[in-house]
Amino acid sequence: MSKRIDPTCLNQDEIASLRRGVSKYLWIQEHRFGDLDDAEFRRHYAAFYFRPSFSIGPEGNKAVYFAMLREIRERGYRDPIAVMVELYRRLPKKKFFFSYATKAVHTFDPDSPIFDSTVEEYLTEREGIPLKWGHPYRDEATARRDFDALKRWYASFLATERAKRWIATFDALCPDAAAISPTKKVDFLIFSCSRD
Repeated sequence: MSKRIDPTCLNQDEIASLRRGVSKYLWIQEHRFGDLDDAEFRRHYAAFYFRPSFSIGPEGNKAVYFAMLREIRERGYRDPIAVMVELYRRLPKKKFFFSYATKAVHTFDPDSPIFDSTVEEYLTEREGIPLKWGHPYRDEATARRDFDALKRWYASFLATERAKRWIATFDALCPDAAAISPTKKVDFLIFSCSRD
């Protein structure tokens, strides 16, 4: 998987999948300032951001996550590492939920990148950025290092002609989603082009 991706080569199924994902994301973004305890919001959010085997665990733990989401919104938290540590402190399962912390922060700061296994794999295998791929985070320092590397990559990449082509492709495929941040447009294309 050493070749870089080319979002201009998405097939019709991949384009349809991208558009469905964008529609779900736009729904969440439209409702993020409403009632975060609303069952419909939680269902949409969980379906989009949580894997079917959501490892935080039972509904009570998800309530902790959504309470943290509310605090991010109300207090303006923008540091996913601090959110990760706070989730670790609050949840009975002592694990650093780094990916979920980046998703929570991104919900209210769309320029903040999401760090998940797809992006991690892409950056490690296709962009040559050494990240802690495939292992759970056990300390803040490693998560901070990887998040800083992710932010540096996005800052560098978004200034390139290649990024401009990616974003133009996204805008052509999803013209109703022009307001999505450049960071999230790139994230969507990485996800769409990295799927097997």
